[in-house]
Amino acid sequence: MPNSFVVSIAKKGRSRFPPQSFEQALQELEQIVQKLESGDIALDEAIKAYERGSELREFCNSKLAEAKTRIDKINLDNDKPTVETF
Repeated sequence: MPNSFVVSIAKKGRSRFPPQSFEQALQELEQIVQKLESGDIALDEAIKAYERGSELREFCNSKLAEAKTRIDKINLDNDKPTVETF
């Protein structure tokens, strides 16, 4: 099954590839925020950075939702944790 972030980005016509992990996306997003907050960035570059930041936010939200779904699937059965596959 394709990653929902990749499908979402493809539908919106964006060409950037998704990050390899949640941590990588978060790190890149933090760098973008610092760059934008510094104010030392050209307008066109700031707009592109904002667009990328929006993509990364969407990716992170998708990964967090996936993690929540997995955690919600963990059931306690006779004091033994079991994980349902999906």
